[in-house]
Amino acid sequence: MKQIKKNLLTMTAILLCGGILSCFDDSDVLGEDNTPKEMDVQVTTSSVLTKALVTGEYLSDGESIGVKLVDETNSTYDELSFDNIKYTASGVGTSQKWEAASTVLLSSTIGTVYAYYPYKDGTDITNISISSGQTDFMYGFVTEVTNATATANVKLNHALVTIKAKIIKGDYTAKAELTDISIVSTGLATNASLNAMTGALTKIQGANTNINWNGTQILQGSSTDILLAGVPTVATNPSIKFSLTIDGAKYNINSTYTGSYIPGNVYEYTLTLNGKELTLTGITVSNWNVEDKGTFYPKP
Repeated sequence: MKQIKKNLLTMTAILLCGGILSCFDDSDVLGEDNTPKEMDVQVTTSSVLTKALVTGEYLSDGESIGVKLVDETNSTYDELSFDNIKYTASGVGTSQKWEAASTVLLSSTIGTVYAYYPYKDGTDITNISISSGQTDFMYGFVTEVTNATATANVKLNHALVTIKAKIIKGDYTAKAELTDISIVSTGLATNASLNAMTGALTKIQGANTNINWNGTQILQGSSTDILLAGVPTVATNPSIKFSLTIDGAKYNINSTYTGSYIPGNVYEYTLTLNGKELTLTGITVSNWNVEDKGTFYPKP
C-alpha cells in the first residue's frame, strides 16, 4: 500500500511540473525580463562643429531631433510603429535630458534607433531634404537597444561640409566692415536628399552655385570667423572661389583644393587684410595645412 501511495505522489508531481512548464509560451525565456520600459535618449555630436552651425559636443537646450525605432531587420518594433518621434533637449552638457513627444517602449526585443537633426514634422527619415547655408544637418544610429538598459546613446554625424573663413585685420587702416561673403565650388552643392539610416546623399543639385552669408561684422586684429555649410559633391580637386565685400569694396580669388571635400570636416581658410590686399595665408583641415594659396585684390 505504501508503495502505491509513493507512486501516486510521484505521478502527481510529474503532472504538476508538466502543467507548469506548458504555461510558458515558446517565445518566453526563463530569466528574461520582458517588462516594457520607456526609452531614454542621450545625444552627442561627432565633432566640435553644428543649427547655426552647432558648436560643441552637445546640442543646445530646446533643440529637437527625430527618432525611429525598428527591430534588427529594420522592421516594425514589436509590431508597433515608432517613426519620426520628436525628442527635445532639456538642459545643457552632461546633465542634458531628452523628452519624447510620445512614449517609446522597449521590450527584450533587440532594436536599432535611427536619429536625425534638426527635427521636422512629417519627415521621412530615408528622404530628408537638406540645403547649404548656416543650418547643420546630422544623422546617427545605435544598435542592440533593449529594455535591459532602456537608453539609446546616439552619436550624430555631420552630413555637410563646413567652410570656415577666418578673417584677420592686419595693417588695413579703414573701418573694415564686412557685409557679404559667398563661396562657389565644384566640390559643393546647395541641395540634396539625406537617408539618415545610411548617411547616403542623393539628388544632389546646385553644384558650383553661390553659398552666401550676409550680415555686418567689423573685422578686428583677432579673427572674425564665418561658417558656411555645403553639400559635398563627388568632385576631385574642386575649385573654390571666395567673394567678400569689405567697406563696399569687392575682393575675389580663385583657388583649388587638393583632394575631395568630406562630410563632417571643417576646411578653414585664413584670410588676412593688409593695405588693399586680402591674402589667403593658409588652409587647414584638422592637422593638415597648406600654405600660401593666393591673394585677394579689390574688384574694379
